[in-house]
Amino acid sequence: MSKSRRVAISSVCGVGALLLSLTAMPSAFAASPSPSDASGESLVNPVAVTKPLTPAPLVGDDGRIIVSDDGAQFDAEAEQLINKMRDRIQAGDPSVNAEQLAQTLQAGTVATPKPSATVPDPLNGSAQPADPVNYRIPASANVFANGSGGYTIPRPTPGGHAVGNVPAGLEEFYAQRVTWGDCTSYDPAGGDLYAEAGIQCGYAIVPLDYNNPGGPTIAIGMLKRPASNPAERIGTLFMDPGGPGSSGMGLALDMEGVGAVQDRFDLVGFDPRGVGSSLPMIRCESNATFDAIRQGSDTLTAAQQNQLLQAKTNDCYENTGAAFGIDGHDFISQSGTGNVVRDLDVLRSVVGDEQINYLGYSYGTSIGYQYMMAFPDNIRALILDAVVNPFENNDAELAKYQQYFANVPVTGDLDQIAGFQATFEQFMASCAANDGWPLQDGGQKIPCALGTSGDTAQMLAKYQSIAQQAWGATAYETKETNPAERRPLSFADMTQGTITAMYSERLWPVLNAALAALEGSSDATTMMLLADNYYNRDAAGGYELTDAAFRTIWCTDRGTPPGKNDDPAGLSAEMAEQYRVAPFTDPGLNADGTQRGIEPVNDWCTYYQDQFTMPAGQSLEAMPNVLFIAGSYDSATPYHNGVVAAAASGTTLLTVATNSHGSFLSGSECATEIGEHYLFDLVVPSDIPGQQGMNTKDIYSNKITGNECQVHSFRPEPTLSSARGAGGELVTLSASGLVRNTEYELALPAEFGGMSVKGTSDVHGALTLTVQLPAGVAAGDYPISIVPSDLADNDPVVKAEAVLTVVGASSGAQSPTPSASAAAAPDSSAPSMLPEARDGGSLSTTGIDASLLWMTLAGAVVLAASGLFLRRGARVDEEANS
Repeated sequence: MSKSRRVAISSVCGVGALLLSLTAMPSAFAASPSPSDASGESLVNPVAVTKPLTPAPLVGDDGRIIVSDDGAQFDAEAEQLINKMRDRIQAGDPSVNAEQLAQTLQAGTVATPKPSATVPDPLNGSAQPADPVNYRIPASANVFANGSGGYTIPRPTPGGHAVGNVPAGLEEFYAQRVTWGDCTSYDPAGGDLYAEAGIQCGYAIVPLDYNNPGGPTIAIGMLKRPASNPAERIGTLFMDPGGPGSSGMGLALDMEGVGAVQDRFDLVGFDPRGVGSSLPMIRCESNATFDAIRQGSDTLTAAQQNQLLQAKTNDCYENTGAAFGIDGHDFISQSGTGNVVRDLDVLRSVVGDEQINYLGYSYGTSIGYQYMMAFPDNIRALILDAVVNPFENNDAELAKYQQYFANVPVTGDLDQIAGFQATFEQFMASCAANDGWPLQDGGQKIPCALGTSGDTAQMLAKYQSIAQQAWGATAYETKETNPAERRPLSFADMTQGTITAMYSERLWPVLNAALAALEGSSDATTMMLLADNYYNRDAAGGYELTDAAFRTIWCTDRGTPPGKNDDPAGLSAEMAEQYRVAPFTDPGLNADGTQRGIEPVNDWCTYYQDQFTMPAGQSLEAMPNVLFIAGSYDSATPYHNGVVAAAASGTTLLTVATNSHGSFLSGSECATEIGEHYLFDLVVPSDIPGQQGMNTKDIYSNKITGNECQVHSFRPEPTLSSARGAGGELVTLSASGLVRNTEYELALPAEFGGMSVKGTSDVHGALTLTVQLPAGVAAGDYPISIVPSDLADNDPVVKAEAVLTVVGASSGAQSPTPSASAAAAPDSSAPSMLPEARDGGSLSTTGIDASLLWMTLAGAVVLAASGLFLRRGARVDEEANS
C-alpha cells in the first residue's frame, strides 16, 4: 500500500485571470443521475487504490475560474486531508465537533465576534519577506554545485547506448549514461518523501533549447520503481499525472502495489522541465506574497489586479534559473510542452527502450498527444486517461469533429465550470437526501448545512448566503489558538475550497462540515484547509512551486488570445455569463446593488513574453493503436474530449461510466483490466463490461444506460485488394489502413510454396506489393491475408483478407479445393476523416501457421513497395524533426 502523501497538484496563482477553455461537462449533467447512486454511508473511508484526479480549477483574485487540467492523484490528496480532519477530531477541535455543529445548526445562525485577522495588502510587495534563494532546491542538486554558491548543469555523461530513432545532432543526449541511486535527496522539501527502499532516482541531461543543443543544459528528474518480476519485464512505463506542474516522480512513488503493471514494467515518473525535482525549477512570487494575494485580492480594481498580475509575472522571470546561471527569460521561453515531449523521447532512449510506453493523466494526455504528433514511429503503447482537448489551440481542426459534441449544451470557455456547477448540484442533492454525513465511521452525523429541502434553488440560495459573506475577507477567519496565526477567508478561497471538494465524493462530508462551521460560528478553519489542500500549502506557510509552474507552462503553451484585452465590455460580460452558468461562483452584489467581480481584468497570460509555443493540434493517420480513456461524467476533462482525440487519431476509446477524473488503476476494475491487457499484449479487449445498467453516454454524449466499460474503435478498417492473373504473370496487391512505417507479411497459400512476403507500409499506412504468380499453380481462388510481421509489434490485431484468383492453369494441374476462409475483395477506399466508432466484437490476435513459413516458394516473387527496404525504427520520420 502506498504511503499517505501528496503528489504535487498543479495550480496557478490567482491574478486577474479569465476562465480558460478546457472543454467540459454540459450543464445538463446536473439533471442526470451520477453513475452510482448516493448512499447514506460515510464517504470518508480511505481506499487502498491510487486515483489520479485533477485538482479544482483555481479561483483568481477577481473571482474568475482558472481551470487546471492537472491529473495528480487526488484520492491520495483526499485521504491526506481526511486524515488531517481525523487528527483535529481526536484533538478536540471545536470546528469539527459534530455534536456542537449540529446544535448550532439546529439553533440557527448565531452572532459571532468580528474576525481579528488583518487582511493584507497584496500590492505592498515590499512588506512581504522574500524566500531564500535556494528555496525548494533539492539536495540532489548538490552534484551540480559549482563552488560559488550556485549550480551548473553539465554536459551528458557518456557511456550509455542510444536506441531507436535518434535525431541528428542529439546523439550525446540519447546515448548518455544516467547514474541511478537513492532517492532521499530528491525531495524538494528536504524531508523523507522519497526515502523508500527499492526505488531509484537519477537525472538525465537535456538541452535547454533543442535548436541549440550545444548551449546550456538542464536536468530532468526521474524516479524508477523497478519491475517486480524481471523475468516477465516488457520495458519501462513512463508516467505523468498532469498539471502542468505536477510531479511524475511523485506519481511513480505512489504506484507501489499496482499489481500486474508493476510486475512487468519499470515504472518511471519524470518531473517535466521546470517542475518538482527537475533543475532549474520555475519560481515566481514568495510564500508571503502568495498568502497576501489569496487573502486580499477580492476587492481590487481592474487596474490594481493588472498591476499585481504584471508584478507576479516579473517575479517568475527574475527568480527562475537564478541559482543555476540560467536567465529566467531563456528558461521560460523553452518550458512549454513541445520541449517536454522531446525530453521524454530522450528519456526513452536513456532507459533502453526502442519504443515508448507511457501513461498520462489529464494534462499528461496533452503530453501524450503531442508525442504522437512529434514521434509517431516511436510508440509501443500509450494510455491517455482523462483527456484534455487536443485541439485547444486549433479551432478549425476541432470543428471537423463537431458531431461528437453537438449535443453538449455548454461548450467553449465556460463548459468546464458548467460541469462543476452540475457536480455542486449533485453535492446539494446528496447532502439533502442523507441530511449530511459523519466525518468518521461511527461518528455523529453533521446535518446538511444547506438544509434538507432538496430544492436546488433554495439550497443554492442558502449556500450563497454563506459564501458571499466571505467577499473582502472580513466575515470569517481560521480559529487557531494563537490569534496571530489566524487567517481571514476570502471569497476566492471560499470558492476554491468548495470546488476542491467537487473532485471527490469522499470530500463532500468535509465540505458540509466546513459550511456548518462557517454558518454556526464563522470558523473558516475547515474551508481554509480545503483551499490550502489545492494550493499545496503546508502548516508552516510554505508552498510547493506547482502554482508557478502551472501558469508559466500554460501561458507559454497557449497565451492570451489576440485582441482579448481590447474588449473590456466583453471581459465583463464573460464574467457575468460565468456567474449565470455557475451561480455557486457568483460573489453577489455590492452595497449599491452593482455586481461584484466583473472588472475587465487582463488575461492572466498577458505579461508573459513567449506565448503560443505549443504546436497546433493536428489530426493523425496510420497511427499505432493508442488507448484513450474518458469518464462519462468527468467534469474536469469532459467526456467528449476523449471521443474527439480517439477519432482524430484513428485509435481506440474506452468509455468508463464514472464521475471521477481518471479511471485506469484508480478504482474502475474493468478499466484497469482492459488497460493492463493493452499494455501487455497491445490488444484492447471489448468483452470486459464491468458493472451493467450504468448511467453513461454514447460517443455523441447522449445519455444512455449501458456497461461501465465500453470500447469504441476508431481504427481504420484494413483493406487488401484482390487480384487475378495467370501463372507466371505479375499481379499488384494494395493494402491500406495499416500502421505507418511497419513491416507486414503477405501470407500466401501452401499451393504457392507456403512462404510469405514482407513489405513496409508508408507514412499513410499504405503498402503496394507486386507478386509474380508461380507458373505451375492451379487455377482457382486462393485466400490471402496481410498481418504484422512481428505480432509483438504494435497493433497485432491488424489484418486484411482478400482473394487471389489464378486463371489459365497449366495442363494437368488440379484446381484447388475452395477454401471456406476465402474472402471477398474488401472495399479499398480510404477511411473517412470522421470515422464511426466500431463497438463490440471480440478483438483477437491473428497468427500465421508457422509451418508455412518454412516451405519453399515455387516461383519468383518481386516486391515493389513504398519504403520496402525500411524497417520500422530504422529512420527518423520527417515529422519527428519538424
